[in-house]
Amino acid sequence: MIAPRIPDASFLDLFAGSGGIGIEALSRGAAEAVFVDQSRDAAACIRRNLEKTRLSGRASLLPVSAKAAAARLSGHAPFDVIFMDPPYGKGLAQEMLELLRAGGLIGPDTLVIIEESLSEDPQAIAGEHFSVDRVKSYKTNMHLFLSLREHTP
Repeated sequence: MIAPRIPDASFLDLFAGSGGIGIEALSRGAAEAVFVDQSRDAAACIRRNLEKTRLSGRASLLPVSAKAAAARLSGHAPFDVIFMDPPYGKGLAQEMLELLRAGGLIGPDTLVIIEESLSEDPQAIAGEHFSVDRVKSYKTNMHLFLSLREHTP
């Protein structure tokens, strides 16, 4: 669905787990991918997967919380694509959207994709600063495709 946006893109994979989404982006031509997961097991898995796929050269791994990563990445140019799969039902998607926006990591052309529970309200997640461009529903979850609203400073 987002294949045309991937070549030469900067990609942020938050709550990365095994790193599969970011690795897929790299394999499809993303210029860089930053992986964030505070779990030691997940970070080790991401390292192994990057080594196996020989994509480590275009990847960075931050084995810290998503909040800490947002602070560390402040000053980085806005990412082209951000994918996040936070634990469901904890309000982390909304919180991270605001932290990333405030840190300048989301720009007017950034595509944000959030995996979330079907029970969540897409508009509530988007809040006042983001537009819900598309919702793709599956059996137990959904992907929200968001962009920064134009009037947002």
